Amino acid sequence: MSEIYNSQMLPIGTLLKQGEYRVERYIASGGFGNTYEVVHTRLLRNLSMTWNIVLLHKKWQVLTLAFLFISIMDVLAQTKRIEADKEDRFRVVVNGKIGFIDHEGGLAIKPQFESAYWFSEGLAAVKVNEKYGFIDQSGKMVIQPQFRDTEVFHDGLARVNFAGFPNWNYGFIDKEGNIVIEPQFVFAGFFSEGIARVKVDGKYGYINKEGEFVIEPQYDESGTFSEGLAFVRVDRKWGYLDKTGTIVIPAKFDFANDFSEGMACVKLGDKYGFIDKDGNIVIEPQFEFVGDFHEGMAMVEENGKYGFIDDTGRRVVIPQYESAGFFSGGLAPVQIGKKYGYIDKEGHIVIQPQYYNASSFSEGIANVQVEERNKIFDVYIDRNGKRLWSQEIK
Repeated sequence: MSEIYNSQMLPIGTLLKQGEYRVERYIASGGFGNTYEVVHTRLLRNLSMTWNIVLLHKKWQVLTLAFLFISIMDVLAQTKRIEADKEDRFRVVVNGKIGFIDHEGGLAIKPQFESAYWFSEGLAAVKVNEKYGFIDQSGKMVIQPQFRDTEVFHDGLARVNFAGFPNWNYGFIDKEGNIVIEPQFVFAGFFSEGIARVKVDGKYGYINKEGEFVIEPQYDESGTFSEGLAFVRVDRKWGYLDKTGTIVIPAKFDFANDFSEGMACVKLGDKYGFIDKDGNIVIEPQFEFVGDFHEGMAMVEENGKYGFIDDTGRRVVIPQYESAGFFSGGLAPVQIGKKYGYIDKEGHIVIQPQYYNASSFSEGIANVQVEERNKIFDVYIDRNGKRLWSQEIK
């Protein structure tokens, strides 16, 4: 576990894990410590997760990483799918309770939940009295709160567990709340392309929707299937396998990530580049850091600055920003100095830098934080920068 800060409450903006993550907002208390939304500092909200953090032995400990086995790769893969599937409902926090607004900024579901995931496939997981259930877009509870942990639906199924640490095992339910795969895995990822990653006896393998192994547990680390392939670690190197379990791209990379728009970022030595689905290097490893391709553009880092390349590796937007997100709807958030704004694909600023933090757009809406009168406000904006919702973060 990671030593963080000796304080009763983590302030917004606290940096965790050697500065790689930042506390974005307080969500709730209870259970295992306080719950916070945490974002990756170099990817903005391309990587957003919920961490439970508790004061143990006078030091802050991140329980989620130690006990839930959350992998950065899982979060990246899930976030990409969530960003494309919010279904006209966006989370808001009011006085420590979570509700949802619609794309016009109207309050669709009043704040009442201790915690909540995004909507996916018409349902959202919400927490009531320390247990998770699922609501529909009207706010009706369609699967009663009964789970200690869960996530959003993918491919018609959601992973769940009923018991708490240290006896929990994950299984899967359908949208009626029926258990379709009995809880039995110490770790279970979400279903993607009909297959889910699970962990048994310290090794990762893959199951189908009947709970049958299609790839036996044998890998120390592995990823979620994306565009027919999943990355795996073999003898300290990373390669890719297909759905038959065949290694189709040899394990020769120092890092690998999901395929997106036909390419995947890989690392050789201390530089990142991109390969195609045949394993050919199509953009030479030359960058300090890269993001996945979105709308034909990928974020890259050079000399500590961020810009964007196209799928040929051409620097369309010269690295010049302190941080950057991904393109969605033709816009991407970037940090200029200490403020965030938005650029188009030609690098023109279309929304001036003015935000304390900013997310990529989803369904024409972006979540930003605004500092005014020494207070931080959680705000949703449209593509013109118009405010649709504003709430002070307390």
